[in-house]
Amino acid sequence: MVAGASTAIPLSAVGGTKPYTWKPTASTLPTGVTLSTSGTLTVGRTLPSGTSTVTVVVGDAAGARATRTFSLQPLPPL
Repeated sequence: MVAGASTAIPLSAVGGTKPYTWKPTASTLPTGVTLSTSGTLTVGRTLPSGTSTVTVVVGDAAGARATRTFSLQPLPPL
């Protein structure tokens, strides 16, 4: 990710029973970050400097769940 640029990051899951549904584990995501239920993490142009942490949970049609934590750190433009 480059600071000041919007980035879409597709998340994926393996196994389980499709369809998968994604959501953040916290009630709010860091400023400038959204997560679609289909698993696209979008980091907007307003992500704060430094490292932001996002924890997401994916659920499948059979009720199984998995949780992962990601660290997001914007890089300065080249």
